[in-house]
Amino acid sequence: MRLCNPAEGSTVLPRPSSTKWIVAPNGSHDFLTHLIFNRITTSSSVEIFAGDMDLLSSPAMQKSARRIPFANHVTHKGILAVVYSSNNSASASGQVVFDYQIRSVHVAMTNDSASFSCPEETGSTYANEMEYRWTINRRNFVLITVTSADIGYGNDIIQLYEMTDGETDEPEESKLRFTLTQANATSATYKLIGPVLIRFSTDKRLVGQGFDLSYSIEPRTVSVFANQSQSFAMLQYPTDANRTMEKWMEYKWLIPGKYVYKLAFNWSNLGADGSFIEVFAISDQASADADEQNLLFILTDANATSADFVLTGPLLIRVKTGRRFDGRGIAFSYRRGPVVVSEDLGTIKCPSNYGSSMYAKYANNKDYQWLIDATGPSTSGWKKWTLRTAVTKSSYTTDSASLMR
Repeated sequence: MRLCNPAEGSTVLPRPSSTKWIVAPNGSHDFLTHLIFNRITTSSSVEIFAGDMDLLSSPAMQKSARRIPFANHVTHKGILAVVYSSNNSASASGQVVFDYQIRSVHVAMTNDSASFSCPEETGSTYANEMEYRWTINRRNFVLITVTSADIGYGNDIIQLYEMTDGETDEPEESKLRFTLTQANATSATYKLIGPVLIRFSTDKRLVGQGFDLSYSIEPRTVSVFANQSQSFAMLQYPTDANRTMEKWMEYKWLIPGKYVYKLAFNWSNLGADGSFIEVFAISDQASADADEQNLLFILTDANATSADFVLTGPLLIRVKTGRRFDGRGIAFSYRRGPVVVSEDLGTIKCPSNYGSSMYAKYANNKDYQWLIDATGPSTSGWKKWTLRTAVTKSSYTTDSASLMR
């Protein structure tokens, strides 16, 4: 029997004698064992068993251990034994190579706030050559504070990753925001965009008492800017049908440009916590801030899909979710109409870059429309308007609704 203690490595099962490798960490705690068989060139038997150390160490007791179906990649919570049995043939040849990794069980957390310790048992120490992982599966801002730490001054580090993909996400350097050591772990509160992956990696030299950590969440704004070049679009959130809108968030969609828009909500499911849809007219689309004085109307699940709305852009659509939010989300579409001109005096160019470049040309087979938005008589002045390939009709009206019906 040979024992694999390090957190990860690679080993070769020899020939021709029978050999048993037990993959297990030092210390007693919950962990995951990963085996990857990357080369098998033998006709002899390779078997995998699961159980505790006493059961797998004894040849007599191994018969009662649970057999794990063989696969190229095996993941199991607990200890695994890999048994190579030679066929005792003089001509037997071949090799079995496998990689292994021992990792703490990944803990997923979804509460608004929580605290935890590593290790969980009071008075115990964490394991050498181990990796512990926790995921805070919230898309809010996540505030993390390490309240106490005893992780030595070696290579034992706590790494904080933001905007991860939950429990299945492998750490990516591009998502790493903070690396905490004994020197700086308790010096600040760290703010990240969720979901957050907390990764604690230990080396083989030092073992400390561990650390205590707490987290809380804050509201976060998710902004979506519609493509200004699209005259029609359908938007849905969340885009993944298996997800829901996050609790305690602010979602904003900006429909840019000074156009007439026909806005329609295809469906709305905002749950029973009182969340609603707000539609604003905005003047500064660069900041996409909602001015309460420019609130056009409020919609609920009951009336959002009851009618289409004809509005002058730019527009801002906002949904705020509460702490008890349980809805699925919303879907809406918009269709763009004429450009709106509301200044008392101005110049219209077609195309918009006319005069700035010798390559400025308007498109063939396309209707250009402008709406002079005024409540009384208006006077328009045209400069350098040249059409060489088609005839364009220009019409003016102050009834914006009639243009979209």
